Parts: sequence; structure tokens; C-alpha cells
Amino acid sequence: MFRGGSALSHSADVTVALRNRGSPTGRAITIGFRCAQSVPRPSPRPVQ
Repeated sequence: MFRGGSALSHSADVTVALRNRGSPTGRAITIGFRCAQSVPRPSPRPVQ
């Protein structure tokens, strides 16, 4: 599922996201990270 050190980065990103889920910046980082990790192609859905 994870490649290289992605597992560690993913865990750290999720922890930060959970702490800052009320923050627009935290959401943007999490959404961008998840999209990049899960699907290697651009997503048609807009980022809110």
C-alpha cells in the first residue's frame, strides 16, 4: 500500500491533519497529499 517512507509521512500528515482539521491550510495539505498518494492523475472534483 505504501512505498518507501510513505507510511511514516502518511501517519505524520494524518496526525497533523487531525489536530488542524479546523484549519483551511491543514485541509488543503491533507487533500493534496491524499490525492497524490491515492490517485496519480488529476481529480475532476473541486477542492473546497
